[in-house]
Amino acid sequence: RKGEVLKVLYKGTGQAVMAGKKALEGDWLRVLTDDGTQGWCFSYNLALFETDASGNRVGGEEIQVEEETDAYMETVVSTTWYPDYFKTLIDANNIDISRLNASYRFTIDEENKKVTLNTNKIHEQWDYDGWTKRDDKEYVLKGIPVIIYYKNAGFIVLRYTGESGKPQDLNFVAINGNIADIVSAERDRRNQAFEEVYTHGNVYKSSSWGQISLTEDGAFRWTGTKPLLNQGIISATAKSGGTVSAKYVVAKKLKDNYDGVLTFLFDGTTNEVNFLYKLEEGAMRLEDASNATFDGNMVKSRGAGALILYFTVQ
Repeated sequence: RKGEVLKVLYKGTGQAVMAGKKALEGDWLRVLTDDGTQGWCFSYNLALFETDASGNRVGGEEIQVEEETDAYMETVVSTTWYPDYFKTLIDANNIDISRLNASYRFTIDEENKKVTLNTNKIHEQWDYDGWTKRDDKEYVLKGIPVIIYYKNAGFIVLRYTGESGKPQDLNFVAINGNIADIVSAERDRRNQAFEEVYTHGNVYKSSSWGQISLTEDGAFRWTGTKPLLNQGIISATAKSGGTVSAKYVVAKKLKDNYDGVLTFLFDGTTNEVNFLYKLEEGAMRLEDASNATFDGNMVKSRGAGALILYFTVQ
């Protein structure tokens, strides 16, 4: 109200107040009224002064309001935030390289004045011009359709409004460790797993299921595949060659009976053919994983009544 004395708590940042096409001089101030109400007020029409312990005005010069500092927002700005499923995958050692993309993140770069929000479906970058604290642990980025809800030092929620005009809440977390290093370690695991299969034997033969020949670079040739076609394991368009990898892992409960999963991609088809495998003395046992339960990069359980394919090393 006109003439009411307000207590200034701190200075914030916010959208410029315009008079026609001209921005008014002043600052957004967080203020407290006599009845305990807090809110934001623009200083253009305020006379700022100091008071003594009794509330009496002292001095004749207008005061300078200290810039707002906020420990929560400092944490947000200083952290690289990743989609929350990153933590779920990493904690479960379920490293799905296709989903753990280091470019999927939310960052505020104060030095270069940029805000980046990048996910598998959202690719945005804006010029950064500060923020306004709208409520406890709630921050509005100036001129950017993002509201930040600070939950704790490792978790924030972004309310993003895209071109559709419909807000959506996105959960982001802080990650201990470098995503690129985590992905690199997973690639090393895959290479090592395949190398163990290749070193165990680069040619595997079965009287019932044909012969598999492997090369060191991950290529294969599988001859005598008609039984696989008859069982519906491969499609009619599948050729005899292709690539093989160890892209999946097995759940802890399966590790006693299986060393891992081999994924065959036959030329002529885009469908993966997955087998649980176990290296044995002079042999390799494969189990069809067509009906196994997959969770991201992990096989959680076997398929019921799965075919067993037994090969000997040549």
